[in-house]
Amino acid sequence: MHGLLVLGCKPGGVLFNGGEHQVWLIFAHQAGVAAHNLILTEDLQTSRKELARAHQQLLYAREEERHQLARELHDNTVQQLLGISYQVFTLQYNLYGPQDDKLQNPVKFDPGLDELRQEILRVTAQIREMIGELRPAGLEEFGIGSVLESFVHKLQRQAGRAGPQIEINIEQNDVDLSEPVRICLFRVSQEALRNTLKHAGARQIQLHLYHTENEMVLDISDDGCGFSIPERLSELTQSNHFGLVGMAERVAWVNELSG
Repeated sequence: MHGLLVLGCKPGGVLFNGGEHQVWLIFAHQAGVAAHNLILTEDLQTSRKELARAHQQLLYAREEERHQLARELHDNTVQQLLGISYQVFTLQYNLYGPQDDKLQNPVKFDPGLDELRQEILRVTAQIREMIGELRPAGLEEFGIGSVLESFVHKLQRQAGRAGPQIEINIEQNDVDLSEPVRICLFRVSQEALRNTLKHAGARQIQLHLYHTENEMVLDISDDGCGFSIPERLSELTQSNHFGLVGMAERVAWVNELSG
């Protein structure tokens, strides 16, 4: 029950007739339906807010897991691989002597040991690349501007001469930004630039990071083909496109943390 409708008499003590009673019953029913719909709407809005908060917590937990995994890979896996590489080098030296000696006596030189060591170093380099993806180095020490510049240079090296020209303009490398804001700016830039390189066919890309009195502004533009943005970003997920949705969720997460 959402409410109670109490009817008295008309002015002068005249009672309502049957037809008027029917009209009031219809009115009461419609009022009840409206009240019920209002309660359902409020419940839905509350559920959406709770779901949004849960998703924001998931984003935070995911970043924490990335941080933890990056630290484990760096402190354990990489160090172990470097230790194995050194052991292989020591074994090679003990068996065949320095580089000059093995050249003088190539019959005793086993190239398999050197290939093994080089493969270990290649795997180590790949893991370091993964660590950089999981947690960009220098984000806390040097600020978002330096990290973005390093990331852009890396993208240009990977793309080579055939890739587009990426122009980056950081007006201030603000190291005082909170960790969630730094992570958000980097992840959004990372996703936007990679999507542009993969899909836009652009020849020129501009990344501009600056701040106003109350906010940080990240502006990424290009001369690529572009695409039509739906009224609701959630429509993109129906066709397995999650890039813009993920960016919007990260920005919403940071805004929620900032209050």
